[in-house]
Amino acid sequence: MIYSELYKFGNNKNDLSIVIEKLYEDRDGGEHVSIRVEKLANAESFAEFRLPEHRCYKSYDFSEQDLFEIDDYLLHNEALIWELAREQEAERNAASA
Repeated sequence: MIYSELYKFGNNKNDLSIVIEKLYEDRDGGEHVSIRVEKLANAESFAEFRLPEHRCYKSYDFSEQDLFEIDDYLLHNEALIWELAREQEAERNAASA
């Protein structure tokens, strides 16, 4: 886990945990960040996104509107997410060297 914070989305103000799971390269050398979002009230409710595509590739117990709001949040905070993911990856590589 690289980064975790609590945010509120939607009209019912459900608390969500947003976690940057990993920074990785695909086989073509492109960088990607995997992000997992969970409802704190029900850890079985989750959505997984991948940046830079802003693609939700797995979700359970989130409405389409919830997914749009999460994607909007990710879009507006993408630069910060990338910066944090790269910093944490650099720290992890330095610690293992």
